[in-house]
Amino acid sequence: TLKCDFEYKNRLIRMTVNDNNEYFKFETPLLKVLKPTHITTNKKKNIEKKYIILEINENYNINNELDEFIILINKLHEISQENVKKNSISWFNTEFDEYGLDSKVKRPIDKQKDKQFIKILIPNDNKELNNKIEQLEKDTYISASIFYKGLKVSNDYLMGEYELLNLITQEEKENEYFMDNNSYNDSYNEEDLIGISSNDDIILYLSNKNIL
Repeated sequence: TLKCDFEYKNRLIRMTVNDNNEYFKFETPLLKVLKPTHITTNKKKNIEKKYIILEINENYNINNELDEFIILINKLHEISQENVKKNSISWFNTEFDEYGLDSKVKRPIDKQKDKQFIKILIPNDNKELNNKIEQLEKDTYISASIFYKGLKVSNDYLMGEYELLNLITQEEKENEYFMDNNSYNDSYNEEDLIGISSNDDIILYLSNKNIL
C-alpha cells in the first residue's frame, strides 16, 4: 500500500511505501525517446521543469516487459485515485463520484494521434544525468530507473508524477550482456550469430535465448 501526505506548499500529494517515507522505485523496459528534453514554465511562480518523453510502443514488447510496466503504472494510478476519493473532503472540500474521480485524476500515460507516451521529470540537481540526457537523440531506446512521487496538483486536475533516477541506452544494455566476463559464452556460438546484422536482430536473439 501507498501512504499519502498532501504537501500544500508544493502542491503535491506525496506517495511513499514504508515508515521511512521512501518512494516506490522501479525500472522501465526499453522505451523509445520521443523528446529528450521537454520544458514547461510557470511564469507566475517563475518555475521551470524539464521532462523526458518516452513512447509506450506496444509493438516493442520484449518478454512482455512492457505489459508488466503498463500494469504497474495503472495500478499506481488506481491506488492514487482511491486515496483521493478517501480524502477528498479534507483535501478539497468536495466529494468525488466515480465519473468526477476519473476526470479529476488524469492517467500518466497520455495519447496523441497514434502514439502513447509518458513524461518523466528530470531532476535539475543531477548534472551527470542531465549531461547524459543532452547526448540522447530522438528515437533512441532507453531503460530508465524512476520513482513515483505522487499526484501533482494543478488548478484543473491531478496527475501522477514520476522522476528520473538514471537511464541506460539500448546500446549500453546490449554491451553489458556481451562483455560481462564472457558469462554468456555457453549461451551462444558463432553459428548462432549468422544472420544477425542489426540491433533488432540482437534483441530478438537475446530474447529467444532467455538472456533478456
